[in-house]
Amino acid sequence: MFIGHYGPAVYDVLRSGKVKLWQAFLAVQAIDIVFCILAIFGLEGAASVVNGDLVFDIPWSHSFIGAVIIAFAAAGLYRLVYRGNKGSMRGFWTIFLLAFSHWPLDWLVHRPDLVWFPGSEFKMGLGLWDYAWPTYALEVLLIGAAIAFWLAKTKGPRWTTISAWALVALLSVIHFFSITKITLDQQAGTLDLATLPSGVPFALSGLAFFFLIAAVVGWLESKRRYS
Repeated sequence: MFIGHYGPAVYDVLRSGKVKLWQAFLAVQAIDIVFCILAIFGLEGAASVVNGDLVFDIPWSHSFIGAVIIAFAAAGLYRLVYRGNKGSMRGFWTIFLLAFSHWPLDWLVHRPDLVWFPGSEFKMGLGLWDYAWPTYALEVLLIGAAIAFWLAKTKGPRWTTISAWALVALLSVIHFFSITKITLDQQAGTLDLATLPSGVPFALSGLAFFFLIAAVVGWLESKRRYS
């Protein structure tokens, strides 16, 4: 999953009342942030076609054990920074659950390239991404419904509402070209693996994307107040 990960971020922030939305947006992508860091050093990221499925080499960041460790690390970082704040332990568990939510959502859409632990031969993934258009609609719906709910629960200038929907539209376009179109090309037999982004530029652009989106969301959040 890609933009659909942001859906749980919105609902958990409104429920917990402790974690900022920009922090939640980073938390739900913590596993992919680790993936990008590992890809910089060539430890993950290679794409291949196995039994007709496009799969990725992600045994560390996207293993079940790896997901648990990354979730605890993200929550621990939050706890370290906000240790003296009231409710920091509630924030700790909110961040943990948000970070870990990435794995079960990926399990739904990934082809079998998820493992229990690095080195495990058992591959998991329901492969719902193979149903390109329905899963694209689902991911857009997840983030769209979440943003609509957030806007309904907050108040602010009209331009912030327009900007929030513009962000949803931008993310939907990025998702289409980075996930959906690749699947459609693979199914049509026109996908050339050599054209897929990879290596350091891909990893750095991924990191820049995650932090830029969080910064934009933080800026919008600062202009609205929770009702």
